[in-house]
Amino acid sequence: MTTALEVATLVLERVRDPEGVATTINQVYDLIDRVQVLLVRGLGLMARDRTFSSEPDQTLYPVDPDETLQILDLFQGAVNRRLSPCRWAQMIQVRRDWWRYSILDGEVPETMQVWAPVGTSLLVMWPPSDTFAEIVTVREQQRPAMVTEASSVLDLPDEHLPLLQDIVEVLLLLRTKHVEAAEIAMGRLEPQKEE
Repeated sequence: MTTALEVATLVLERVRDPEGVATTINQVYDLIDRVQVLLVRGLGLMARDRTFSSEPDQTLYPVDPDETLQILDLFQGAVNRRLSPCRWAQMIQVRRDWWRYSILDGEVPETMQVWAPVGTSLLVMWPPSDTFAEIVTVREQQRPAMVTEASSVLDLPDEHLPLLQDIVEVLLLLRTKHVEAAEIAMGRLEPQKEE
């Protein structure tokens, strides 16, 4: 288990600022947190399945952005029928009044067909079931624990820590306008990108 302090200390030594004069330790923790989220999302790490029951005639469902980084897929019912993802903006192309339209109004499939994330805190499943709850399985990427202090433990697997350290180093060097040193540090990222 690697802590934020271990990573921050190493990175600050690499950018020749071990005392944190040009960049405070809290700014480094913030960068570590953001880069960790970027890597978890980009490398497809920390996926999990979560189930809940849909409600009759409900299309909007809350998503906790502190726990969920992004929704990857949705499955409906005991047979895990995959729902088609779409963009939020496309929902109006399905039907202009989709958000208040139900199966009782006719001409709508009786089972959920599509889903769309709305920002980071809402999920749309359309059309809603009119009479009974359905079991829905959400495959999502879990948000790594926030890095806010020295004792914060990183959720990133150890094999990805060198990449995190290199990216944070590059960002710190660019922040302090050490472009040549940042270019050299970027060179260390190239072999890792090819793997």
